[in-house]
Parts: sequence; structure tokens; C-alpha cells
Amino acid sequence: MKPMLAEFGKVLQGVTFNQAKLNFISNVTGCEEQLLPTNPQYWLDHLLKPVRFAAGMESLHRQGVEIFVEMGAEPILLGMGRDCLPSEYGTWLPTLQQEQGDWQGLLKALGQLYVQGVTIDWEGFHRESVNSPVSLPTYPWQRERYWIDVEPRQPLQASGKHIKEVEVKDTTERVREKKSGARSKQTQRIQIPRKISFTPTEISNLWIKCFQPNPQANLRLFCLPYAGGGASIFRLWHRELPSNVELCAIELPGRENRIREKPISNVEILTEKLVEVFLQDWDKPFALFGHSMGALIVYELARKLQHKNLSPAYLFVSGRQAPNVPELYPPFYSLPDAEFIETLTNIYPNIPDEVLKEEELMQLFLPVLRADMTLAQTYVHSQVEPLDCPIFALGGLEDKEGSYDRLVSWREYTRSSFSVQMFPGGHFYLNEKRQPLLQLISQTLKDYLGFAE
Repeated sequence: MKPMLAEFGKVLQGVTFNQAKLNFISNVTGCEEQLLPTNPQYWLDHLLKPVRFAAGMESLHRQGVEIFVEMGAEPILLGMGRDCLPSEYGTWLPTLQQEQGDWQGLLKALGQLYVQGVTIDWEGFHRESVNSPVSLPTYPWQRERYWIDVEPRQPLQASGKHIKEVEVKDTTERVREKKSGARSKQTQRIQIPRKISFTPTEISNLWIKCFQPNPQANLRLFCLPYAGGGASIFRLWHRELPSNVELCAIELPGRENRIREKPISNVEILTEKLVEVFLQDWDKPFALFGHSMGALIVYELARKLQHKNLSPAYLFVSGRQAPNVPELYPPFYSLPDAEFIETLTNIYPNIPDEVLKEEELMQLFLPVLRADMTLAQTYVHSQVEPLDCPIFALGGLEDKEGSYDRLVSWREYTRSSFSVQMFPGGHFYLNEKRQPLLQLISQTLKDYLGFAE
């Protein structure tokens, strides 16, 4: 190598260097560089000095880089990179490998990026393809398992909490009085935790899916989906919530990871099982969110938990009227399959025709949908039983089921504060434009926990 250095140095003197468009890690220094070195001595050192690969990986680690892609025929550097960083850290993506086609390798890498929450321009990716990709909703017939399960751990006991009585002024009250038409403002006194000290724990059981486990969280937000939906609806919500709030999606039987189980079609049976889960794993404050069918479930769950002296910090009910208000549409859960599907798609036209025409998919899809609609449409409401927690009633401005006039009926179901909030979109506004919804939830929980990020 040394005999050629003098000649190599002369060549470098005549080289015009174009600056890189991306920052890079130098093999010479092991640090990030923003400008490409133009000093010939640097490139001579590049030939002579050891490659500082481990220092470069540590530099990336300090910057929070979590996704590593190797562009090469063999995944050699990926193994070396793993050895430099903590065990189980990062996503490691080989792309071009000799034993598989380029298309297969790229699809596999993009799929791994997608489940990590990276936004993929699938339309652009398939633009030159002869195939016709079809966008599918998140439903139980998606039988592939994409989520990494948390290792089971037994929950620990809470070490205690300090309760402080505060005054809460409900300035968002939007209930229109039938007689006077006036808007009321209420001042109430409720107890909320101001300083919470809990032993960090992780929830891990069949019913609860935490896509980003956060044992240090001070509060958990439990979410229940609409009819036919699964826990993965809430897969990315944790990214837009406060850092000390853990997002926990309820995984109902019959869908996604529990697709082999029989779905439950009775509210009482389902909520009794959920009560057992909550009593087993409760170790810190929590809030409940449910959309459409999920709104009905979270109310019944909160009611039963209140009987056990365990109340949520907040109840967020979305896209559904209160239990004492009649359904907007006549019951159709018992119709024959063809009529059931036709009625369902007329009310909720979000299921692609390509799915409806696939007999195998519908065989998986129908039992869950029918069970969910049975649960929602056979629910028997006896009497109004107010909760001790505040209620937020949420809906889409274009949604007939979740209209303001129907959502306001939840006012009777709380002894605490109440407000209605409307968002752009229809019945599935939480999928179409979730940011405004999550901003409201985040700010509410921040105020409750008494911190600001």
C-alpha cells in the first residue's frame, strides 16, 4: 500500500470534490461529518488507518438512529453493527441478497419499515408495477402476525400515590339547555393525583396490547375499537401522546392475534372478563377511550369498575350516542349473510368491493362483524347510572350516528364535568384525521397529570 501513496497523493491534488447531500459517519474519525473532507491527507489516512466502525455505530446510537439498512449483496456489516450496540436494539434491514430477487428483498425491507411506523409511499412504489394493489382496512381476516409480543411479566404493586384536591372549572361545557337555551359552566371539586410514585411495570396478557411498552408511565390510556376493528387501529397513537402516558389497546377475541377464538357477542359477558383483567393489572391511574361499539363497552366497563371502587381518570366516548338513546338504524344483526352485508355496507361504505367479493376473507370477516353488531344492537339499557369521572363525548362533523345532538345525551352519565368535541370527518374520523383528536386527548391527560412537555 505504501509504495502507491505518493502517486495517490498527486492524483488527489487534481480531484474536485462534490459535497455530499447527506451527513455521513467518517471511517477515519468515527464521527458524523457534514462536509466532505477535501484535504488529501484525510484520504491518505482513509487508506492507512484502521476503520473506526464501532465508534461510528456508537455515534449513530447516541443520535437515536434505530433503523439500519445495508446496501450490498451480503448482510456482512449488519452482523458487525449488532455486535457494537446493545442487544435487541434497532431494526436491521438487508436489502439486496444473492439468494433472493431484488423485488422480494425490497418488499421485505419496506414491510419491516412499515411495521416500525415509517410512512411508505406505497402508491409511488407500485406506480410502474403491472399489478393492481388494493388498500385493505384493518380487520380480523388479516391473519398475518406483524406485532412483536412483550415477554410476560407479573405486574408489581404500586408504591403509593399522593392525592390532592383541586378545583376544576368546566369551561368547555356545550350542553344546550332545552328550555332556556343557555350554556352552563360548572365548578366542581374532584380528587386527582398530582405526584404519582409507582413501581415501573409492564402489562402483558392476551387482552392488552401495548405497541410501545412504557413501564415508567404515570397513566395508561386503554382503547377499544369499533365493530370489526382490532387493536392495531391504535398502533401509532403512542407517538402523539405525552411521554408518560402508555397506550394500551384492548385486543378482543376473534381478531388479529386472537383470530382463532370465538368472538363475544354480549356486553355483560365481555365487560365482566375485562373487569377481571383490570383488577389483575391495575397499578396506576388510567383513562378509557372507545369508538362506536367501543364507546358502549368502555361505559359498561367504567360502570362495573366503579362498583369495585376503581374509576378512570377520564372516559372518552366517540362516535356513539348514550345508552338511553335509541339506535339510529333498525337492528340488522340477525339478517341472512347477503342482506347483512348489504345493510352494513350501505351504512358503513368503507369496506372495499375486492374484499366483499373474496369468499375466504368474508368467511373470516363475517362472524366477528355479526358478533359485534349483535353486541351493540342487543344491549339492554336499564337506567342511567352516572359515573364519578369526567366524560368527553367526541364525534365527526359529518357523522349522523355521532352528531352533536346525539353525543350530548352522555351528559346524564357523569356527576363530574362533561364536554362535547366535534372533529372534521365522518364516522371513522379517528382513522381519517386522528391528529386533532389526539391533541385533545394529550392536552387533557397532560392537565390531569400536572405537567407540560
